[in-house]
Amino acid sequence: MVAKATLPPSILVYNTTANVTVVSTNADVIRPMASITKLMTAMVSLDLYKLNQPVRIGKNSTLTVEQLLTNLLVRSDNTAAEILAQNHSSGRVAFLQAMNDKAKLLGLINTEYHDASGLIATNLTTAHELVTVVSHAGTYPFIKQTSTLTDIPRTLIVKKKPHIISLANTNKTILFEFDNVTLSKTGFTTKAGRCVVMLVDNKGEQYAIIILGEPTKQARDQVAKNLIQTSLTK
Repeated sequence: MVAKATLPPSILVYNTTANVTVVSTNADVIRPMASITKLMTAMVSLDLYKLNQPVRIGKNSTLTVEQLLTNLLVRSDNTAAEILAQNHSSGRVAFLQAMNDKAKLLGLINTEYHDASGLIATNLTTAHELVTVVSHAGTYPFIKQTSTLTDIPRTLIVKKKPHIISLANTNKTILFEFDNVTLSKTGFTTKAGRCVVMLVDNKGEQYAIIILGEPTKQARDQVAKNLIQTSLTK
């Protein structure tokens, strides 16, 4: 698969309850997905590991899988994604194979993964296929609960004294304004543009919102707001 170098944004709103497309623009264009990749990383990690499983970080410290996944889903931590991939009992390559195997199992033919973080431009997908990815991610309670946290507390040591700081979700603008977003993941690289995928509840029905390739964060957020406020009220 080869993605075009310059692509107009792809936008898709899909009612997953009724299996109806509400809004669709360039939904089948193959393009880089940036950190939207991390939804598959999270699913494969939850398939493979236990949340309380310790993972060695450097020589003298460890984090649990839960802590790494929280950093990955809320802060889109690239290092956390790579650590989770490298922790596979058969190595990083096996983890990436598990990501691609899961994509095939979900029936995706235009989605492929070459790293766990999304920094590589050859992690490709379409807005249409991301509906399947985000819907399946929504069957994992941990992903839904964690990805919509508006912020997470972290302890920072300053002059040998602990200080609690708050780290905001990368989709904080939308999450602060709308309380019906049940799953959220943003992404950005120069080639992928500004991206976000969400599950949104409206009148008892679930909608997937996919936005890929917006030029700025402000543009992406405005499109997201407009889709939630207008498309989901029809």
